[in-house]
Amino acid sequence: QLPEVYILVNYWIGLSDTHKDGTFHWVDDLEKVTFTNWGDQTPRVQTDEDCVTITPYNWEQKACDSKFHFLCEKFADCNNTKYGTVCPVNCSSTNCAGPSKRCSIRTGVCLDGCDVGYEGPTCADECSSGSYGQNCTESCSKHCAGENHTCHHITGACHQGCAPGFRDELCIDKCENGTYGRNCRRTCSPNCEGGNSTCHHVSGSCDLGCTPGFRGDICRDRELMMLWF
Repeated sequence: QLPEVYILVNYWIGLSDTHKDGTFHWVDDLEKVTFTNWGDQTPRVQTDEDCVTITPYNWEQKACDSKFHFLCEKFADCNNTKYGTVCPVNCSSTNCAGPSKRCSIRTGVCLDGCDVGYEGPTCADECSSGSYGQNCTESCSKHCAGENHTCHHITGACHQGCAPGFRDELCIDKCENGTYGRNCRRTCSPNCEGGNSTCHHVSGSCDLGCTPGFRGDICRDRELMMLWF
């Protein structure tokens, strides 16, 4: 805080509600203000006084086209790739998106969103369980094995593999013709009517029934023939 003797006139402090009346943001990164020092009967909404100045005692609203000097905050040796009171953390070590990994020097909020698989203002959080991808908008396949159908937060690969009848990392595609079951490792019965490429991808039951002489869902059992004399 500047001594009162130095604040002889109003100074802009880089705060305004031009985006939405009554909701004040810092102009450099649009972060909401978390500390206020308003004077009496301020802030005022639905006025043309959308920008904020500092006086010897408090904050005041002024029209944004008023001509005042700016009072700027500058951290020692800071740029937009570091943040914090003394800039201890490098934004490039975070999950901020973009080649420059820009973030707010005040709060660490990522300015260009998050890398794939991360969420939250500072992109420190992996996608919540059941989601993955850019902005965590993709849902893990309902065919992922396990009760909660969880998957990798970046790639979407199912943590416990696929439920029976599905294949590949994302567990979206059914088993190829002629195979079924967990990891598609089982082969349809050669006794399926129409050949061994026509069975259900999960259970292995023959789509067209069994060839003569066989029975059961997967047509593995021979029928018993009764001979009468």
